[in-house]
Amino acid sequence: MSTLEGIPREPEAREQFARTQHMELDLVGLITTDGGTLGRSPDALIKGRKEGLEVDWPAAPAHVSYMLDGPGQAYKVHV
Repeated sequence: MSTLEGIPREPEAREQFARTQHMELDLVGLITTDGGTLGRSPDALIKGRKEGLEVDWPAAPAHVSYMLDGPGQAYKVHV
């Protein structure tokens, strides 16, 4: 599955995360440091916490590999 196929599924994944983890989410845009030199756009912020949510919807073989072997260094940079 490509990124373009996964993006439309992000709302469903966010809703399932919020429901199963009993958390509320805030949708946000770009968040920057106070100086504006660094930025990030998480898929959501978790209300009441200083944590963000990054949602991905990998193809089944990749998902199983991530679960068994971990995401690897290239993927860790993304999340």
